[in-house]
Amino acid sequence: LTTKMLTKAAISWTGGKDSVLALHKMLENPAVNVSLLVTFCPSASPEFIAHPLPLIKLQAQALNLDHKVIVIQEPYLESYRQSIQQLHTTYGIDALVTGDIEDVCDDFMGRACEGTSVSLLRPLWQLARTDLLAEILSRKIKALVTCVKRTSFSVELANSLLGHHLTGKLVDQLLETAMTDDSEPGVDACGERGEYHTMVTSCSLFHGVLTYDFTLINEIEHPHIYIKLSNMALSNSIDC
Repeated sequence: LTTKMLTKAAISWTGGKDSVLALHKMLENPAVNVSLLVTFCPSASPEFIAHPLPLIKLQAQALNLDHKVIVIQEPYLESYRQSIQQLHTTYGIDALVTGDIEDVCDDFMGRACEGTSVSLLRPLWQLARTDLLAEILSRKIKALVTCVKRTSFSVELANSLLGHHLTGKLVDQLLETAMTDDSEPGVDACGERGEYHTMVTSCSLFHGVLTYDFTLINEIEHPHIYIKLSNMALSNSIDC
């Protein structure tokens, strides 16, 4: 008898709802062994306002998974490609998993994996937004809205989202806005075009809950309204 080798996978990790849902799905796939979380970080990028690295590192601790920050430099496509190949060479990674739902960057990650020894897995690809958001709620993935594009939503909805976790009521409002909003054509209920961003603070995979304080930042010249997190910690950890 021959034993089929598991696909050794790394998750492209932002800490948001989509990468967390992608992780859930991969862990349920008996043909895949998730061994690494990878966060790609442009060298010239300022602090991630939507996905703070300190919180990402606490998520990795809560998941008890190895986490690697990979600094990307220009030209970005080639830098990504070299880094992805290095994941295979150093860690034996066969597949890179993303939480991408649509092609919003000319299939950037697909092109980045071309010519490498790493295949691209996209378990959320082109799934219905209603189904995705319902699954996030049903799995009790607590997704904190950290950032919104000010042109995408009404002031009232933006205020309801920022600093709050997605709920059934907020999801209904997002779906309604995606269908009816005319302030910016093509608003995506899952935020796939950058309308909003989230960070997961609790889910069934975490050993503990992420706690934090935050300050609302609303600078009129900035295209986004966001919350600045502080005092981040992992509580009720199994290590405590």
